Order: sequence, then structure tokens, then C-alpha cells
Amino acid sequence: MTTLTSFTAALHPRIWGVRLGIGLLWLLVRLPHEWQLRLGRWLGRLLHTVARERRQITATNIRLCFPDYSEAARARLVRDTFESYGMSVFETGTAWLRGVDHLRSRATINGIEHIKAAQAEGRGVLIIGAHFSTIDIAGAFVAPHLAMDVIYRPSRNPVFDQLIRRGRGRYFGAVLGKEDMRGIIRGLREGRAIWYAADQNYAKRHSVFAPFFGVQAATIKGTSRLVSMTGAAAVFCSHFREAGGQYYRIDFSPVLEDFPAADEVDDARRVNKLIETALADHPEQYLWLHRRFKTRPDGEPGIYS
Repeated sequence: MTTLTSFTAALHPRIWGVRLGIGLLWLLVRLPHEWQLRLGRWLGRLLHTVARERRQITATNIRLCFPDYSEAARARLVRDTFESYGMSVFETGTAWLRGVDHLRSRATINGIEHIKAAQAEGRGVLIIGAHFSTIDIAGAFVAPHLAMDVIYRPSRNPVFDQLIRRGRGRYFGAVLGKEDMRGIIRGLREGRAIWYAADQNYAKRHSVFAPFFGVQAATIKGTSRLVSMTGAAAVFCSHFREAGGQYYRIDFSPVLEDFPAADEVDDARRVNKLIETALADHPEQYLWLHRRFKTRPDGEPGIYS
């Protein structure tokens, strides 16, 4: 019965559809990099056309965060965001299913010395990141230069979750689920560098409200709490595609001074500002498709309804 149940589950469209997509992506990432990026732009344009709900979410986020943009400029940024997302599919596929050795000459990495200096003092390092669209290819570029763990949100699709863990496991020492606080704390206390996304919308009990592009956003409290509990240093990381994907730039900031502060809201405001500043030249390379403002302060109506 167990074997029959497992076989039936494997035939579910959520399973074989993902397997088929992974197989196709495995083939496509063998194409020249420029061809992949061109296909990624086409994929983004297709998604912009057919993914109506995500297009509306993206348009809402951009309207709220860039109120000074003209309607035409906002529409263009929505399209550019989808194209960037499409390119990221191929970049992530390259990192997970092929490897990036053939692209390393395209990557410039700055600031790793700040992390290594903190570790030389016996401190762990919490690398504060965000969902910029080059997230996985950037990690693959950094891996030969820095031993690092990564925190991720497990997928409800078992095939895709396995792909994430295997893909990131090629480069990171440990791939930790976001609920594995014991493992995260232990790693920081042992002097590990751990990448941590600070920009996802979580429930109110895990968050404080702080402005993000002028809009109150539920911002996770765990960033400052992990630093406070472990004595780790905190470093901000940004990474962007430049010249249309011909080059990549990854920047690690110096260790953040006076972080955490006494007030968690001040810490959240500071982290959000770091992300805003990093996006100044590349606003399209952010995951605006995500419901960043889903959780609202008490008494405030929903944004996406």
C-alpha cells in the first residue's frame, strides 16, 4: 500500500510537472550565457502577460514604493522586474544544475575581508541579505572565497524543496530551514558565516513595523535578536547583475556598528534602509512579485485585496 501510495503521489502534476521543468532547465542552462539571458527576458515577458495576480501584486508594490514615478515609468519598472525575474530563473538553474566556473571572470566580489576579520576575532557573522534577483548565482560566485551557511524557507513541493537543498548544498556548508533556530544559533556561536534574508513578510508575532520605501512593512525581529543572542557581527550583502548580465557585482559592507540597537524598530528601520539604498540603481532586480506588505498594522485594511 505504501509503495502504491508513493507511486500515485509521484504521478501528481505538482510532482512530475516540476520534474519535467527541472529537466528542461537542465538542458537550457547548457546554452551560452547570453542566450539564456535572452530566453529569460522572453520568459519574463510571458509571465508578465499570463501571471495576472503576480502582475497586480508587483504593480501595487511599485505604485506604493515609487509614488513619484509617472504611470509610464511604473509600468516600465513592472515589465523590467518580470524580465529580471525571468533571467534569474536561468541564473539560478545555472548555479544549481550546471555550476558557474565558466562565468567566474564576470563576477566582482568586494568586502569579504570584513567577514574574515570578524571571524578571526572568534565571532560568527550574520550576513544580512535580501531577495535581489541574482541571489543564487551570487552565492555560487562567493562560495570559493568564503565558507558560508544559508537559511531558506522550505518549499511545500518535495521535488522543488529537494532541488533547493541540493542546489544550494553545492556551495554552502549547511542549508538550514528558517525554523531551525537551534542550528542557526549554534552556527553563529561557533564562528560560522550565515546568510539570512531580512525582507520577507512574516506574522506579526515575529515582526515589528518599519518603513520600507515609505510604507509600513512587517519586518522580522530575528535579525537583531540573532546578533544579540550570539555576539555575531552583522554585515549587509547586496548583489546585482550589471550591463544586462554581462557582469555581476557582489558587495559586503563593513561590520554594522551599534547593531543591534536598544530598539528593535530602529534595527528594522536600519535594515530596510540598507535594502532601499542598495536598490537605488537597480530597482528592477528585486522580488517585487512578493506580497511584501501583506501583514498590516492593526486597523489598517489589506493592500492586495
